[in-house]
Amino acid sequence: MDDKQLSSISLNDAEEAFDALMQGETGELSKILKETPIGQSIGVNVYRQTSMSALVNAIKETFETCQHVLGEDYFDQCATSFCQLYPLFHNDLNAYGSDFPGFMVELVESRAELSSLKFLCDLSALEWALNEAFFAPKKHAFDVNKFGTLTDEQRGALNLKLGPDVRLLHSHYNVKDIYTFHKDEENIINDHSFEVTSGDYYYVIHRGSSKENFELFVDQVDEYNFAVLSAIQDECCFIDLCENFAQNVEGEMHPPPFGDYISKGIVSDFVL
Repeated sequence: MDDKQLSSISLNDAEEAFDALMQGETGELSKILKETPIGQSIGVNVYRQTSMSALVNAIKETFETCQHVLGEDYFDQCATSFCQLYPLFHNDLNAYGSDFPGFMVELVESRAELSSLKFLCDLSALEWALNEAFFAPKKHAFDVNKFGTLTDEQRGALNLKLGPDVRLLHSHYNVKDIYTFHKDEENIINDHSFEVTSGDYYYVIHRGSSKENFELFVDQVDEYNFAVLSAIQDECCFIDLCENFAQNVEGEMHPPPFGDYISKGIVSDFVL
């Protein structure tokens, strides 16, 4: 291939062709590099295998508790199948795995040997929420002073904002307990059994306040608080939050505990 041919190849075309090559499609790269042999001679298989190994390891690291439940060998097969079905289409390995909880739903429904492990679907959702919370942008403390300067009309119309790290999870199993159990190395070493209970469990996953910005929390909350936080996430305005979720305490109506949400960093901002 001469210099003129090479200069006509854009970097974007080359990157897209190489990505396709990593998935086993040589056609696009063959068009660009017409006179260059594609195959073992340029180490294609080495690159492809290394890429796949990196993806599988990323899934195993993110969903470590699921791996403990299924066993390393079985989970390795699951992770490999997932990575073959869901290739990486961006350059952030930390953001890879968003489709894994859905993959687990399909897997559990299709495998008879997993019929007693339906909680894995919600457990994988919890682990992905923890991953997202950890890598979320840094949040800032709620501006109480600015909030205090608003008029009643402005305050009623504003939208509270959950922290960028906050994730809400409604589970049908006690996945927080399962997750905590498997984080205790002694339980794993001694092969202790863990209890799975079904029901409605509501969790708030977050990274704590600004002073504890990289400590992950899984707070179990009641249905009421989960509904309030879900409404905030759905951009319900402040006055509607106060009216729709007012609680009768000893004959007096009280708004939701916004102060608690703010102090924990769960609510970290507002917009007019």
